[in-house]
Amino acid sequence: MVHKGRPLRGALFFCLSQAAGPSKATEFDTVVQDQIKKGQLDALAQFQKLGELARISHPTHEHYLPLLYAAGAARSTEMPRFFNTGFQAASISMRSVLWG
Repeated sequence: MVHKGRPLRGALFFCLSQAAGPSKATEFDTVVQDQIKKGQLDALAQFQKLGELARISHPTHEHYLPLLYAAGAARSTEMPRFFNTGFQAASISMRSVLWG
């Protein structure tokens, strides 16, 4: 869900990392996960309102945008399921979500 400023290869569905350390990565991952769990899918598109946390987590948006496409295609009756929820290198979240 977060992508560090330097290029990373092999991101799965969406990727989360950042330069400020693991705590920021887990914080952003938790915020986005909570929004998804609560069905606040419109809030996902407003991630830049998270300020510095969003800027650190996603200085560029190409690894976050696929989440918005998937969330936009989800029906309100579809429950999200998370998989691949671990972190790599302590600051790269590989959390993925599936609706349906």
